[in-house]
Amino acid sequence: MNTIIDLICTSVQRRGAETTLTYGDQSWSGLEVFDHIESAAALLSRHGAGRGKRVAIIAGDTPFTLFAFLGALRTGACVAPMSPSLTDDALHAALKSCEPVIVVTDQPNASRVPPGTVQPSQTLNLAAFMERDGAAWRAHWPSLDDADPCTIIYSSGTTGTPKGIVHSHGVKLAQADMACAQGIGASSVLMSVTPLYSNTTLVVLLPVLAAGGRIVMLGKFDAGTFLRISARERATTVIMVPVQYQRILDHEEFSDTDLDSYALKVSTGAPMAPRLKLAVAREWPGRFLEVYGSTEGDVSTLLDVTARPDKAETVGQAAPDFEVRVIDDAGEELPLGAIGELVGRSPTMTDGYFRAADATAELFWCDRNGETFLRSGDLGSIDVDGFVTLHGRKKDMIISGGFNIYAVDLEAVLEAHPDIVEAAVIAVPSKRWGETPAGYVVVQNARVTSDDILTYANEQLGKTQRLASIVFCEALPRNALGKILKKDLQRDFIQKVGTLT
Repeated sequence: MNTIIDLICTSVQRRGAETTLTYGDQSWSGLEVFDHIESAAALLSRHGAGRGKRVAIIAGDTPFTLFAFLGALRTGACVAPMSPSLTDDALHAALKSCEPVIVVTDQPNASRVPPGTVQPSQTLNLAAFMERDGAAWRAHWPSLDDADPCTIIYSSGTTGTPKGIVHSHGVKLAQADMACAQGIGASSVLMSVTPLYSNTTLVVLLPVLAAGGRIVMLGKFDAGTFLRISARERATTVIMVPVQYQRILDHEEFSDTDLDSYALKVSTGAPMAPRLKLAVAREWPGRFLEVYGSTEGDVSTLLDVTARPDKAETVGQAAPDFEVRVIDDAGEELPLGAIGELVGRSPTMTDGYFRAADATAELFWCDRNGETFLRSGDLGSIDVDGFVTLHGRKKDMIISGGFNIYAVDLEAVLEAHPDIVEAAVIAVPSKRWGETPAGYVVVQNARVTSDDILTYANEQLGKTQRLASIVFCEALPRNALGKILKKDLQRDFIQKVGTLT
């Protein structure tokens, strides 16, 4: 079969001398990219990479990280890209889990590989992938099946030991088909501004290369640099997390930057506030999609904000060939409009977590016909038109005095306040209620007080929903993909305030 890496190699060769990859002031033609992939594959193959093996990568976002990634796929190996921001304990656990035959690191992360993970000679510095000699190294690479593992994406580990989410080559081709259905093609110029270890990046970057398009890598994200390079390169496509969109719209250069070349913008990775969705759709040329889903590939919905601004409070409808349902705590299916856990099935769903049978078993749910779905861990409801509304993570649901309170509903009220830039609601300990909701907010008006905001919000909330406290902060803590770290906020609240009466 043709794998995603086969399609990429064919497409970059066809581009020939055309610029295919740009990073800062450097650029690589299609043939140069192909030679780098072949050279990387040959180097990795000599060190043992191949079908049935795993190659771990711990490095920053540069073209040479990408060449190592693609070279590993070329050998038939499964790639496990790992976030440099993982704690040492989480990183060591992920390496122990996947047992790589080779670990590729850049210089800042070279010392983070624990002794015994691989032989010292099997830890390769990223500098080794800067050489290009494809003509000398081209070889016959293995044929792969749909079921062969392509990537293992490890979770952030912020809530425990990271789990390895396995995507097969069949899943990668299905992701490419989805991207093409949304307009990705040979004329696409992708601004790549999210990390290479993230599925958020891979679901668009790999399909753009496979379709014969061009990649512009930004490296470390900066809103001003993004705007200037977007205009210079005539970018057509971007996938980002909500906080990046907010920073770009807030930047002083935004209104004066020519972004007319954009055809498709995608937001994913975290929920986006409705007013921000509408602002992006209104102020930034091109179609704007919000994609809700997880790396596991369970539930996936699409909201075309440009076409359906009236549905900005939702995350859209199930993507083509995807199915979404709602179940209760007992695993029984719920009717339209009821709130419960979202479950889904799709052509892009994982077969499970790598070497984690118990966690994989907990992921699956079967309907009465024996069809397998994956649990999302998210609370949601589906309206009569099939649009999904999120009500937060199950673990974020606050049970106060026996009543269920959905943090996302309270966050929506807070974020509607004209002086609040962003907000997060968490469960905090209460002697009277067991736990109760408290809000962390970032404000843009120094004169507004926490009492002002508490009064504003509680006047609009039901009696059982009311916030007990408001805490100001300069910025909400987030991981590299923009997800709010609510456990950090809960620890901060307990340290500063303790248990409420």
